Amino acid sequence: MLEHATLHLVDHLVVYGFQYLLLCLLYGSEVCYVRLIGAEPGSSASSTRRSHRLLSVCLVIDTVLAVFVAAYRLVDDSDNVWRDGLEATSLVAVLALQIYTSRVGGDHVYLFSFWTLRLLALSMTVAFDGSDAYRLSHAALAVVWLCLCGVKSLRTEDVFATAPNLIRLLFFSWMDETYREAHRSSALFYEGKKFDRLDDEHRCKTLLDVYGKANGRHGNYTAVDDGSGRTRKESHRFTIGKLLVPFRRDIILTGINRFALISFYFLCPYLLRVLLEENQTRMTQKWIVTALFDVSIVIALLNTQYQHATNDVGLRIQSILMGALYRSILSDAPTAGTSSATITTYTGVFVPFVQDLHMMWSGPVIIIVTFVALWVWVIGPGGIVGLSIMCVVIAVMRWLANKVQQQERSIIRCKNNRVRLTTDTIEQVQQIKSDLLEEYFEQRIGEHRQEELGHMKTCVWYDALHYLLGVVTPMIVACGTFLFMYLIGSGSLLTVQSMFVAIALFNITRFPMSIIPKLMTSWTKVRESLNHINQIVCSGRPEDAPTIPSQAETATNGIPMGSLEKMQEVVHTFVDQLEDTITNHREELLRVENGEFSIGAEVILRDINVRLRKGTFTAIAGTHGSGKTTLLRALIRTVEKTAGTLSFTWNRIAYCSQTPWIHSGTIRSNILFGEAYDPERYDRVIRACCLEEDFSSFADFDQRIVAEGGHSLSGGQARRISLARAVYRQADMYLFDDPLRSLDPTVSRKVLENVFHRTSGLLAGCSCVFVTHDRDHLAMADTVLLMAAGTVEKVLTPAEDGAQFVRQIDEDLHRTESAPAASAVLEERGRKRLVKAADKSVDSNRGNVSLDLYVSFARMLKLPCCTVVVGLEGTTTALDIIITILLAYWASNHGRTNEISVVIVPLVVVWCVCVFLKTTTLQRGGLRLSKFIHARMVATILRQPMVFFDRNDSGVIVNRFSNDLNVLDTKIITNLRAVLSASFGVLGTLTLFIIKLYPEWTLITMASVGAVLLVYGLKRLLSYHLQVARTLKRLEATSRSPIILQYNETVQGIDTIKAHDAEDRFFCQFMEKIDAHQNYIYHNNSASRWIGIRLECIGAVVIYYVSLLTVSNQSMVGLAFVGIIVSYVLRLIPSLNSFFLMAGLLEENIISFERVMQYLDLARESNESGGVDYPTTGNHLPVRGPIEYRDVSLTHADGSTVLYNVSLTIAAGEKLGIVGRTGSGKSSFIGTLFRFYPEHMSGSVHVADVDLAHMSLKELRFALTLVPQSTSLYSGLVQNFIDPRKLHTVEHLNNMLRECGLENITLGATLQELSVGQCQLLCLVRGLLRERPIIILDEATSALNEATEAHVLGVLHKQFHDRTVLMIAHHLDTVRTCDRILWLHEGRVRKIAPLKEYTEEECNELGFRK
Repeated sequence: MLEHATLHLVDHLVVYGFQYLLLCLLYGSEVCYVRLIGAEPGSSASSTRRSHRLLSVCLVIDTVLAVFVAAYRLVDDSDNVWRDGLEATSLVAVLALQIYTSRVGGDHVYLFSFWTLRLLALSMTVAFDGSDAYRLSHAALAVVWLCLCGVKSLRTEDVFATAPNLIRLLFFSWMDETYREAHRSSALFYEGKKFDRLDDEHRCKTLLDVYGKANGRHGNYTAVDDGSGRTRKESHRFTIGKLLVPFRRDIILTGINRFALISFYFLCPYLLRVLLEENQTRMTQKWIVTALFDVSIVIALLNTQYQHATNDVGLRIQSILMGALYRSILSDAPTAGTSSATITTYTGVFVPFVQDLHMMWSGPVIIIVTFVALWVWVIGPGGIVGLSIMCVVIAVMRWLANKVQQQERSIIRCKNNRVRLTTDTIEQVQQIKSDLLEEYFEQRIGEHRQEELGHMKTCVWYDALHYLLGVVTPMIVACGTFLFMYLIGSGSLLTVQSMFVAIALFNITRFPMSIIPKLMTSWTKVRESLNHINQIVCSGRPEDAPTIPSQAETATNGIPMGSLEKMQEVVHTFVDQLEDTITNHREELLRVENGEFSIGAEVILRDINVRLRKGTFTAIAGTHGSGKTTLLRALIRTVEKTAGTLSFTWNRIAYCSQTPWIHSGTIRSNILFGEAYDPERYDRVIRACCLEEDFSSFADFDQRIVAEGGHSLSGGQARRISLARAVYRQADMYLFDDPLRSLDPTVSRKVLENVFHRTSGLLAGCSCVFVTHDRDHLAMADTVLLMAAGTVEKVLTPAEDGAQFVRQIDEDLHRTESAPAASAVLEERGRKRLVKAADKSVDSNRGNVSLDLYVSFARMLKLPCCTVVVGLEGTTTALDIIITILLAYWASNHGRTNEISVVIVPLVVVWCVCVFLKTTTLQRGGLRLSKFIHARMVATILRQPMVFFDRNDSGVIVNRFSNDLNVLDTKIITNLRAVLSASFGVLGTLTLFIIKLYPEWTLITMASVGAVLLVYGLKRLLSYHLQVARTLKRLEATSRSPIILQYNETVQGIDTIKAHDAEDRFFCQFMEKIDAHQNYIYHNNSASRWIGIRLECIGAVVIYYVSLLTVSNQSMVGLAFVGIIVSYVLRLIPSLNSFFLMAGLLEENIISFERVMQYLDLARESNESGGVDYPTTGNHLPVRGPIEYRDVSLTHADGSTVLYNVSLTIAAGEKLGIVGRTGSGKSSFIGTLFRFYPEHMSGSVHVADVDLAHMSLKELRFALTLVPQSTSLYSGLVQNFIDPRKLHTVEHLNNMLRECGLENITLGATLQELSVGQCQLLCLVRGLLRERPIIILDEATSALNEATEAHVLGVLHKQFHDRTVLMIAHHLDTVRTCDRILWLHEGRVRKIAPLKEYTEEECNELGFRK
């Protein structure tokens, strides 16, 4: 009797072991957790709703009944006192905890785990030991408790939470509150305000410090330069080893975790081997099924923690790299080769790399242990064949991975070229429309796309083979091994047991076999990314770079000098100081002697000798490309000094760049730029820069939010705000790079008087350096530096002889105009608007994705493709099951028949072919769909009216062509393939299970009901998760936009940032944005682990019940079927989890398809011929006019009116000058000719009495030529820009370049090498080549100096003497030769008359001097 009781106690402890382990190890932790919740203020009143109180009472009553039943059994059954007493005691402890938890309003994570484990154990005893009243009653109570708990959890309520204990960390239950907030539709959650501040150990600043300390201890760390110049350059700053050093503890712990995982992986085949032994007792079978469940749970917990920990390390490394990259950009790292992809793409490769890092050692260990196990206790030496096959497969997969990587590099290159051209096209769309270049750019973008798709098609074959080997290798290895054993006559060693154990072991190697080749390529990709990052981080300031000193400091070129040279230097210094003392008592702020400055390896400035004294006004003049801007950049230390001597004594400088730089934020924040707000000084600066009138037109005055680049401002407003920023800063030296360019004369004169007047201006008595082309401005200077060919050619003093000075300036400018330029990159590049990182109008993603979207995707994928893919998927699943069944029955005959060579091997070949065909068909179908969508989207976007581009930022549009299209190219098809494979795998396994059990209708009914409930429950769980995942994904994408925006703005405005010593402030802002972005990623990854651990546990429960039903009915189904079912169930759970995870990813990624679909059916602006033809003369030439405006008004999409009832007539061949203050409607006036805004215009415009609204756009725009004011050119060659259609000979193009003063520019030069003035001249060349009857010049000479402008105007007069010309300008000299001048003021015609009819007062108001 005692032995019988002991056996029952042991059996009870085995079956209920997890339940008791939970109580022994975690009960005390749970009590402490509940006590902490109870200590929270107001926690006892948390459950105020009546339904919650009722459910809590019901849970307590259920537990009381369970205790009563256990106590009754303890009293009734005297044979198993220990077993019954242990059970009753555990339930009493659970009752106490239940009451305590209900009272304080805590969650039921711990208790839910306990009752789930109890229900599973009770199911085991019912299945193997039979059902009695005690077991059934306890099982019913467990089911009722779980149902009540589920209902209570659905009724969301605030739960007071504290720091999570172990069980909540394991199950990520600390995320439950986030899920509850999401399902309450909390506005705080959907706005991203519900998430706590990122903890210190994950913050970017902390991580950079940790990285520095960790590598400093190892003697190989050099701190990232913070812009102070105190650090020295390194050859390689970041390496894989250095980045992993700070996290070695985490890596060691994850390595231990990985080792434990491997051990439990191999425990499953061992348990299967024991299970498949014949004549096992029922108790042993029960223990093995329990052990399978226990192992599955442990694997799920370990794997989830491993994924979370490695992902965490990867994200922290990414934060380090992002912070270091940005800090290097704020230092002296070059920005020419950088882009936002550096921040996002190159830093992100470490996250997947760290996750698979331990596969470098665990992968080979798994393969070696597998074949040792096969040799020792499964199939003997026959395993060598399988090992050989696996080695060959790994080598092939490695080769395929290299091929895929090569193609991916080409794809990225083509994609970057395509996106860059698309970006340029969107930004220059007005010029493209005016020149009818839509088809040309559509063709050019299509060529890049075609090259990209060519590499993608090649990649499909390699990727399909790689996927094929990853899927079929275990089966091929198994069949190859069994076939070898059959051929050598050792097939008798095969049994059902050995065969399924061998297959299970082969399946374990599937993951390392697919990961090891990818890990090799991933290692290469990480090293390439680090090399790219190191090129930026380590190419900053040279070792001898000067810092801003508090006293005079001299930096030399470092060449050792002999005693004679030193004596000469001392003598020269003494003589200079003596001369300075005699001639000028002012303090010297700057001295440059024999200075040489370079950008990269190219010398830009040479033989620079400059002295600047305190309180002086120094002007810099010279032709385009002479080095004026570069000289200023050298003074603010953003251009490297490679030789000579440079010394300065200033502490603070202010800088106004040639191209206005406006960062996103308020206007006031742009002006203050980190300086303290002084209302009095601020008001004086605003008045001096003539901004009061502009601010008064804004609803928010100076609190108006401006976007990146200040595109919501006019050009003049942006320039004056940039000027106000420099003036507001109280500095020792002010540097201005042509700050009054493009301002209308009146405003320009007022600003010059208010700011730069030598006695009454705001900067009177201050030290200023002023780049200008205006002779009047030069006359104000104490000294004028005349530059040519990258050096200071002359130093002039206007005060000595004003008339002689003017003549000297004119002569020198004319002479230097024809001199060769020192370099094409001397001046500031034409400003190019960078693309924003993310669409500002990101959808909230609340709710589910519509089924219609999937139907549309399938329809565009084409019905034949979908039918073939589904058919092949079903065929591969059926063949997989058939091959496994045939192998089982062949092994049951000890491999004596020839079925393996006659039937099984041919079926394996057919199966492999079907898998390959299925993959290639789906992927090539996806490429066809992607090709069609891209082509149609390009055609649609290029034919949108201008109002579309006003409403949608270029970043919004280009994001469709980059990120969304990339998701469509790769991710959606990959997700769809995984969903199809997983779903058919699950259906195949369940079908096999039901077919085998068809005689037992009870079992079939139970299995069917269980399957339906399982699928329904998983669907609800996934929907519950996706509502959170979609929002976190949206917040993650949204928070990435400010990072890239600030990065782009920093690249654009690095000169201003460094000049104003704003590096630290910008770096702190950037780190805060990184932390906010990473916080969402951490939560998103935790949400993935939240759903992952639950799916893994559900999978373990499915394994448990399927194994339970199969093993308990072994006598009916047979041992072979037990092996088949258990093997497939072990594969079923990963398939089931993969199905739901991939389905979730598919639902997230299909949104990209929805976003690109929005652009396919937009109403187009038709350019096709139709309607009325453009009027022609008797010689069939297009007429030159007259152009008649009849009561024309124009209102923008934001409701602001820019033209009011304009009525006038422009005669054929007339030259009309158009003038007016900035923002008066000049550009809008000419835009009506091109019908850029037909829906927002009232009235009509006629040419030769033909209404433009009745003409086709193609006919109309063909007759017009627009030379824009913008100097931003799309990337490419000069020849392609001025002659995109290749209509002119090379000789003619060169002649036209020479005629416009660009004889030093070759047709093969790139546009990015040109200065601002050269870019504007190229636009003029392009306009001259078009030879149209009506010419519109929109401030086409605003960036030219007077000499160049006079020359160009002469060319224009010669070329356009017989055409109708509309010329917008701010200066009298530009429009002096016009027949009439139209004066626009606030959108109305103020006056239209010849210049001679303008009164002196009117000319003064316009800023003209007759």
